[in-house]
Amino acid sequence: MHYVPAALGVALLWGAQPIIHKHLLATFHPQTMMLLGTTFYLVCLGAYTAYSWKVIKSDLPKITWRHLAWAALASVAGGFLAQVLYLYALSKHPSHLVMPLIYSSPVFTLLLGYLLLKEKISLRAAVGVVLIIAGIIVVALHKEPPPPPRDPLGVD
Repeated sequence: MHYVPAALGVALLWGAQPIIHKHLLATFHPQTMMLLGTTFYLVCLGAYTAYSWKVIKSDLPKITWRHLAWAALASVAGGFLAQVLYLYALSKHPSHLVMPLIYSSPVFTLLLGYLLLKEKISLRAAVGVVLIIAGIIVVALHKEPPPPPRDPLGVD
């Protein structure tokens, strides 16, 4: 259970991120947001690399072309393409509707882990996925209430 504080920290940070992005998307196009985000990510990555250089340096000789291909696939699909879709969806729709759908990723993780990695699915995990799917359905069926009718004489 020592992972819980770190996982909740990630949830908090990732929960705040779309609110910040939505605020900035009111001014900037998604492409500009990607450039800004990537720039700051690279600055942080550079500092973290310098801090962790001993560990990274020991791993460098182990990297093969196959590792590079898998890392490229994960970065392009899970990073770049997902970020493009995320910012597009967020720029067009309310964050409280988009984010629950985006955070349905545990459903896909469970299924892909089972199919590709032969991981076991526990009853608890299956129930959790069913609850996630139920939550997605509730969010997907949500309709914004219509605006109140305006007084035709302009006296509100």
